[in-house]
Amino acid sequence: MSSHLYWIALLLVALGTLVFRLIFLGAKRSPSLPPLLKRAMDFVPTAVLAALVIPQFINPLKPDWPVLGAGLAAVLSAWFLKLDILSLLVGFLAYGLLLYLLP
Repeated sequence: MSSHLYWIALLLVALGTLVFRLIFLGAKRSPSLPPLLKRAMDFVPTAVLAALVIPQFINPLKPDWPVLGAGLAAVLSAWFLKLDILSLLVGFLAYGLLLYLLP
């Protein structure tokens, strides 16, 4: 693929992504949506984050124990402490500690 085609494809993908994001942002602020759909749209960011993160933890062919332990520590700290930044720090620290301790 030539350099020009690469940049054109990249710009078209970026434009398509922007259009889809604007559609959903506009729809969320629109007063014409039913209340149930508005409530359901509040869960979209959480579902997208879970779809991006969970495959990193689940690999049945080769389990990565430091990653699993750090993910569990981060989830438990987020569940009990309800502080996002602290759960990130707990996950990072648990990952580093498990990398150091586990062979």
